[in-house]
Amino acid sequence: MGAIPSGFRPSTLSKLLEEDAKFKASHFIQPELSQSQLSFKDLFLDPDSGRVRARQVRTCVCFTLWSCRMIPTPGVGVQVLSRHVRLCAFDGTRVLSNIHTVRASYNSKSPKTWSFSPRMTGILPTLLNGDCFLRCDTLSPNLGVLFELGVTFLRNSTGERGDLSCGWAFLKLTDDAGNPLPNKTYELPVSGGTPYEKDVMGEITAGRRSPTGVFQQMLHARRQPKLIVKLKSANSRTKTQL
Repeated sequence: MGAIPSGFRPSTLSKLLEEDAKFKASHFIQPELSQSQLSFKDLFLDPDSGRVRARQVRTCVCFTLWSCRMIPTPGVGVQVLSRHVRLCAFDGTRVLSNIHTVRASYNSKSPKTWSFSPRMTGILPTLLNGDCFLRCDTLSPNLGVLFELGVTFLRNSTGERGDLSCGWAFLKLTDDAGNPLPNKTYELPVSGGTPYEKDVMGEITAGRRSPTGVFQQMLHARRQPKLIVKLKSANSRTKTQL
């Protein structure tokens, strides 16, 4: 099927979704009973309004997937059926939430650039919606969002389908002092391999020496795979839903 870029791997998050139902959204949407089995863990009855409300959690952030740049393409002999980003809460070792998938679009004239729809309304599927949120009650100081960039492919010679990871990025939601990250746009470097591998170089960096001059360093930085994500404040409608 041609030379696969060195940083590509079988999709880690796709495999988890296939093997364990606890990583699907339906598992987290169902109310969970508390330890006493007499109430719900995440819900309570507001005595003032008489309504069922969600309990406050330690982490609640909203963000938008903006674009991906310089993402390597698979080798010849395969047909790419979809490009997507799978994301979840992650603390460096464990997946702590459901795994959500957002489909990317691209222009054939610029196949290494992916883009996302910032907001979808009406009957269009949430699979196309680049607006996301994370609601998590984990205490881990390393809590963040793991992004796995992937493609679903069809091998032309055999008709075999599969999922490949093109790389991954991680956005830790607190700084070194433990303060929440400010709302702004972040350019996240995309690493090759899986989140459990260290220092795996992608197609762009493999086999090349680090540039020494300032101009060369600027050119080198522009060639690196990146995911652009924007952290933002939740509007009143989103706050009510969360």
